[in-house]
Amino acid sequence: MTKLIISATDLSVSLGPRLLFECDELAIEQGAFVGLLGGNGVGKTTFLRTLLGLQKAQYTTLNIMDAPCKRGSSSISYLPQLKAHSSRLALCAQSLFETWRPRNISAKEWQRRIDNAIVQVNAQKIASQPMDTLSGGEYQRLMLAQALLNEPKLLLLDEPLVGLDPSRQYQLVELILHLQQHLGMTIVCSTHELNPFINHFTEVLLIHEQKLRQGKATELLTSQTLSELYHCHLDVVMHHGRQHLIAHPDSDLYV
Repeated sequence: MTKLIISATDLSVSLGPRLLFECDELAIEQGAFVGLLGGNGVGKTTFLRTLLGLQKAQYTTLNIMDAPCKRGSSSISYLPQLKAHSSRLALCAQSLFETWRPRNISAKEWQRRIDNAIVQVNAQKIASQPMDTLSGGEYQRLMLAQALLNEPKLLLLDEPLVGLDPSRQYQLVELILHLQQHLGMTIVCSTHELNPFINHFTEVLLIHEQKLRQGKATELLTSQTLSELYHCHLDVVMHHGRQHLIAHPDSDLYV
């Protein structure tokens, strides 16, 4: 039987008096690559924060790896959305990572993890450069390395492709896929940049009209479902054996 990494029943998440979404049942299996989709402001980041134990929620059950969801789990890592105005330290990643050593991990073990994470994201040449001198793609690779330091079983990504050019987007997606397959992680990824991911998600979570819906990627990544989700005419088409999403901005579905 496949192990469940995330499971929930009767989940309800609100911000103040405003209901964001409800979900009767949620079950994400080990090794899944899950796309978290929905329009702006529907609660995608809030859902990720709920899994981290940082957002209050109502539920009958909410388990992460068979244990009740709680803040500070070492089995979960989070890569937050990179903000365009975010300031960067004039400090290299190698030195910065060293300052984040948990008290219960020896300096030797922590250095091993740092070295491994830097190699895993192929960042040996940039890990010693000041982070305020790096490109967006280089910076995001090192932030991904940071997320690997606690050797997580569950990796949460919030808009990881923001600010990257198309080439860097596809390179980062290939890196994420390699890490998932090599390390056996389960990944939940929120994104508006769907084309780089559309052929790789195994499952999808949709937040629409205050409902969180789960399904197989083959069932939910369709023209009709995505058009309804984003309120515009979207076509999922095949080209050279791969799926692509094409938008039609003159659609009368805009609201």
